[in-house]
Amino acid sequence: MRITLIASLVFLVSGCSFDPSGVDGVNNANNTNNTNNLNNTNNTNNTNNVNNTNNVTCGDGTAGGTEECDTTDFRDENCASLGFYYGDLVCSGSCTIDDSGCEGYCGDAIISSLYGEECDGTVFSNTTCRRVNERDPYGGPLACDDQCKIDTSGCQPRGWVSVDSGVDFSCGVLYDGTVWCWGINNEEQLGADQVAGVAAPVPVQVPITFNARKVACGSDFACAISTLGEVWCWGRNDHSQLGDGTAVDTGTPVKVGGGLANVQKLALGDEFACAMLTGGYVWCWGRNDAGQLGSGTALNESGDPIAIANLPTGVQDISAGKWHVCVLTQAGQIYCWGEGGKGQLGNGATTDMNNPMLVNAPGTVFTSLSCGWELTCAVTAGATVMCWGSNNVSQVGDHTTVNQTSPVFVQEMDNAVLVSAQRERACSVRADGTVWCWGAGDFGGLGDGYRADSMSPVQVKNARGLVSIGNISRYFSCGLNAMGNIFCWGRNDNGQLGYDCQNADLKGAARILDPFRRANCHDGIDNDGDGFIDTVDTDCIPYEQSVYQFFNPAIPFDLAHKKLRFTLQSATQSYSYTVLDATAFDVVPGTGMSSRQFNLMDDDMWPIVSIGFDFPFFQKVHSSLFIGSDGKISFEEGSLDWSESPIEFLNGPPMIAAIWNDWYHDDMSTADDIYFDQFADHVAITFVGIRDVEDAHFVNFQVVLWDTGEIEISYGDTDNTDGLVGVTPGRGATDTSSVDFLP
Repeated sequence: MRITLIASLVFLVSGCSFDPSGVDGVNNANNTNNTNNLNNTNNTNNTNNVNNTNNVTCGDGTAGGTEECDTTDFRDENCASLGFYYGDLVCSGSCTIDDSGCEGYCGDAIISSLYGEECDGTVFSNTTCRRVNERDPYGGPLACDDQCKIDTSGCQPRGWVSVDSGVDFSCGVLYDGTVWCWGINNEEQLGADQVAGVAAPVPVQVPITFNARKVACGSDFACAISTLGEVWCWGRNDHSQLGDGTAVDTGTPVKVGGGLANVQKLALGDEFACAMLTGGYVWCWGRNDAGQLGSGTALNESGDPIAIANLPTGVQDISAGKWHVCVLTQAGQIYCWGEGGKGQLGNGATTDMNNPMLVNAPGTVFTSLSCGWELTCAVTAGATVMCWGSNNVSQVGDHTTVNQTSPVFVQEMDNAVLVSAQRERACSVRADGTVWCWGAGDFGGLGDGYRADSMSPVQVKNARGLVSIGNISRYFSCGLNAMGNIFCWGRNDNGQLGYDCQNADLKGAARILDPFRRANCHDGIDNDGDGFIDTVDTDCIPYEQSVYQFFNPAIPFDLAHKKLRFTLQSATQSYSYTVLDATAFDVVPGTGMSSRQFNLMDDDMWPIVSIGFDFPFFQKVHSSLFIGSDGKISFEEGSLDWSESPIEFLNGPPMIAAIWNDWYHDDMSTADDIYFDQFADHVAITFVGIRDVEDAHFVNFQVVLWDTGEIEISYGDTDNTDGLVGVTPGRGATDTSSVDFLP
């Protein structure tokens, strides 16, 4: 302000010819005490002198003038006001602030979680797109904003986007547009990179030159829709079902000819295929001996797509069975053509038709449809399910075994949102997300934990929220949920379930790992050197949501007539092991102070009141224990994919689980197979005389838990079996009579 007054005064002097010799003259020596004299009280050398404002002195304890601080006076500044989280400021000898004593700030590449930081720069701790929500299969780059909060806008779905099943194989499309298949490979349906005739029990990549968005499987060939709306096919081609104008099998995808474009959905059957285009147009190619190409003629087959004759307007969905096709119109009507010998066309007759025929359901409005092998099903506007066609094991769901030529209601099936007609069975998803199947139950095909046929819908274990289920598959099913996960159940003789255990059928649904997550599960790395390998979230089968110990040296592969003794190391709470010869079990089955017997076919898990002693494993380390037949020890929440719900097992009363994959499925004994013997200081779980899948010998296997925390596993006549024994101390028992023994 003073500088402004001086400038104004100079302006007046020069602009108004002011005489400096007057009363206020700056050079008037006799006016040194004059009130307005610039050398008096307001003189630049006095108390308010701009060169020594307020007579500021560094070190006098009061910060003034241009001083940032003075001794302990920081002019209300502190570490927090300067952008740090904690610490103390120091005032230097020149009265400037020294913030070297302050620590922690957004941007220091250290996550200060106590101060609300979720990340810092490029540091995210263990957080990934996948782990932001552990149930969502997301991937992609995370970002850290200027407030050190995680920005998930770059996270994208990193799961499956499409799946379908053929007779003994399945294919899926991943989020990145790649195509992967698994199961039988007798016709190159798994792609050119695989050895012909060699099945794949896990997804293998198909060599494509395009980005895919949907996939469909026929009996032994597959096709995919590209992001450009084109169709590419591979596999068997004896009836020109690949649509390339030839009859040559190939594992290398070939583009369907005829100018086919703008394809929205595919429907593949046995040696023929159809495509629904934008606008509801339908074109088909391949085999035609039952009129399945809908050409209106007796044409034997076509290597090029041909348009469907007399197609109704407003087609919005399409599905194909063995040799028949059905479409759904926007008006809610269904038209079918092709083979009709079992009544699968739904027009009241059993003759083949080479033109679309209206399904006989007057007044019924359908919302979705699915064609099975010789079966057709649809969901009505009233959320009921109707089926028609082959009914030898009541797959129509009407509680009879009489073929139906017109739609009939599936008994006990309501609140339906989705249906899948398959081979001798059908499945439906209710509005609550549960999955229900009926018909043939061979090989666990109904997913209810048994292998028996059922006229009534039974619930599939471990499958929920499926948005699609493949059709025409034989004895197995695969479906996709909204989170991008694939679940499969049923027969697995050719690895068609894709869960890495060929020849082991599943009576309940198991999740299929995408190749990215599978790589994480099997990297075999003990990252922090504690003797345990941490698995990735829910990604690892059969040890989901768990950690398992990695033993060095590795456990021998051949364990027949051997005993593994695992000793708990108190310092590290990890285990060491030794291998001993075992000519007999240490505990004779049935000789415990208390002893229970179970049958593996009917009883996968059994509640227990107490194991009778304090097991150090539960007190000090983990809450659940799972022991694999290969000697691997898994901790925390192990997967029980082919048994009851893991949540039921882990959150209920104390439980023992015996889950075994390698028994002889077609001839299970009804005799008791498993013994649970309890003693004062140990318990024993023993498998006795369970025939293996090759029927070559019997599985004999015993697990003993000691009060010292020691675990002993003895192997009898056993060879590369695949099973799991689990013990949980309970987490909040629902049965008031049970006693949890988790400390």
